[in-house]
Order: sequence, then C-alpha cells, then structure tokens
Amino acid sequence: MLAAGLNFEVIPGCADEACLLADGRAVAAVVARRKAAEIWRQTSGPRLVIGADTVVAAPLDRGGEVLGKPSDADDARRMLRLLSGATHEVHTGIALAWADGPDEPEATVRVVSTHVTFRDLSAEEVEAYIASGEPFDKAGAYGIQGGASIFVHRVVGSYHNVVGLPIDDLLEMLASAPA
Repeated sequence: MLAAGLNFEVIPGCADEACLLADGRAVAAVVARRKAAEIWRQTSGPRLVIGADTVVAAPLDRGGEVLGKPSDADDARRMLRLLSGATHEVHTGIALAWADGPDEPEATVRVVSTHVTFRDLSAEEVEAYIASGEPFDKAGAYGIQGGASIFVHRVVGSYHNVVGLPIDDLLEMLASAPA
C-alpha cells in the first residue's frame, strides 16, 4: 500500500473467522469488523484501524456455501470441484475503526463483491494445484494471483478484491474517514 501513499503498521490479528451466517457478504462484513475491533483493543491512542476478510461463495446452483480457508487437502479438493466450470462470488469486507479517546471506536464497513468464472478443471489440475501447497491459506482454496490464475476464465468486478484487498475501495473509505 506504499504505492498508494499510505504509511501503516501491520498487526496480525487472531479474530475468530468462524461465522454461522449463510450469506457471504454478511460473513465478510462480520469478520472484518471483528478483526478491526480486536486490533483496536490491542492498541492505544488516536488511531485508524483497518480490518479485512475475504470469503468465496460457491455458486447458488451448487449450494451457495461460504468457503473460507480449506482445512486439509480433501477440503481444498472439494472446494475446487465446487468452483470448477462455474461462476462464484468473492466478497471482501473492509472495516475502518477510529476514535480519539478510550471509548469503543466508531466503525464503518463496506463489502466489495466480484464474480469469478472458472473453466472446467481436470482432476489432474486440481491435484497438481493442491500438491503446490498454495490453496491452504486462501479463501475458496485458490489464489488468483498465483498458480490458480490459469483456472480463471472471467473476472467481473475488482481483480484486487479477489487478491484480497480492493485498494480503490479502501482509499475511498479512507478519504471519508476522520483525520
């Protein structure tokens, strides 16, 4: 984000990413807010905290399941099969939290959604991708910026959202945040 002229400190959070909601947009919003609130509680002084979370929603005709990070190779395989030959949604929640004093912060949340279409994937392609180790820390078991780029037929919406942080939307939100 330095290219955008932002100076920031990265503080990894451990907010609970589990959410029982069935709607991908809602899950992304709730988890992003949790992450921002957790970091807010760990820090002090006037500050602006950004929390973000990305989830993948399987196609509705395949159950519409909200896909987080796969738990193991079988889970990654299952997710990639759900996405193969279909259009799914990627939702990233961005939460900004701020306050000047010790009170709980004000927060604003935005969810950015993008439609991604995968071509049909062969079993061999899925196995090779799983063997690369790349799917295991990615929502929906894939990283569009990595080896899974060859799976993608079409992206409608923000590519940066699929990578994990829609910078243009974040910059717009920051422009509206208090100084």
